[in-house]
Amino acid sequence: MKNIVIAVASALLSTAASANSSGIIVQGAPMVRVSYADLNIRSSAGQATLAGRIRSVADTLCTERNVAPLKVRLQQIKCYSSAVASGAAQLDAITDR
Repeated sequence: MKNIVIAVASALLSTAASANSSGIIVQGAPMVRVSYADLNIRSSAGQATLAGRIRSVADTLCTERNVAPLKVRLQQIKCYSSAVASGAAQLDAITDR
């Protein structure tokens, strides 16, 4: 299967990109596999679609749709940024950018 793994632990993402691995899975942490089996990730359109999927999953894992105290909201933003960065690094690794 062609997947990018996005896992969240303690409101922070903890994955690593590798061309030979889909990522490090943090045990007990919420995790989502983002499939790209239906995409041509060698094309700009495929990469853009996968990047959109990564952002969507990061948003789902890291944010809640309610008003949160500033400290919580800052943690959510950090989680989202880390998740997107991890997914982007994995995308770069599999496309050899």
